[in-house]
Amino acid sequence: MEDRVRFALEKLLDVAHGDTGQSRRVANFILAWWNADVHGGFNLTDLADVDRDVCEDMVTVFTFLAREEDLVYPEAYKPFAAGGRTSRSINVETAQASFPV
Repeated sequence: MEDRVRFALEKLLDVAHGDTGQSRRVANFILAWWNADVHGGFNLTDLADVDRDVCEDMVTVFTFLAREEDLVYPEAYKPFAAGGRTSRSINVETAQASFPV
């Protein structure tokens, strides 16, 4: 995952952990990436109800996914840390429990 995509995803994760309508929409976007059948889908009209910079981050992630030759799941995400990347991955069970959806 390119740094610009990773950065966009990190910003989206920060928003998704909030307690607003925008946070719910971003969480739905991220959870739909894991498994829309299980976690619910993402309504593209929700893009009109998020801030422009948030929408652009969503488009960055979506474009990354569309351009990859192989399907990429969120487990491939490794967050930035001071001094480099960590080996921590996204945990879907924890994420679903903590996102206000």
